[in-house]
Amino acid sequence: MCNANLFKMQSTSHLQKLLTIYLRLYMAMVRPHLEFASPVWNPYLAQDINRLEAVQRHATKRIPSIRHLPYSERLTSLGMDTLKLRRPAADLADTHKIINHRTNNNSEHLFKLHPSNTRGHIYKVRKQHSSHDFRKHFFTLRVAEAWNRLPASVVSCRSTASFKTFMLPEIRQHYT
Repeated sequence: MCNANLFKMQSTSHLQKLLTIYLRLYMAMVRPHLEFASPVWNPYLAQDINRLEAVQRHATKRIPSIRHLPYSERLTSLGMDTLKLRRPAADLADTHKIINHRTNNNSEHLFKLHPSNTRGHIYKVRKQHSSHDFRKHFFTLRVAEAWNRLPASVVSCRSTASFKTFMLPEIRQHYT
């Protein structure tokens, strides 16, 4: 009896190690390909979004202990977010870096700050208008509304790491 319990504990810890290795491999080898250059190439057609999400859905389904759960619950149990949420998060993180001059990009060329700060924060960007339909999914147009919706306490974070920490709960409200 004691040997059987010991075997269960050993196999459980072995499965936990395999799960940890699998997740690390997925996050290091697969997810970067799915998120590569997302600020430049961001799918907006439902079929493209679903194809990308299907890769992560399939990867999480390969874990035996949570295979039976719905996709959203599998992600929650693994502490992961959907790719649909991660793309706008990456956009906002890049916007934060650009506006705070932490990249080689000149923020004046990409964003025009709104001169009035009567509502919201002082870093509000002016949403550019386009007469062409194909341009509405460009980075600067796509990110303006979400950026302006963020509270001042989040936008004014000094480091990008703290910005990401406080920004994620804010955007989860709009993308989940």
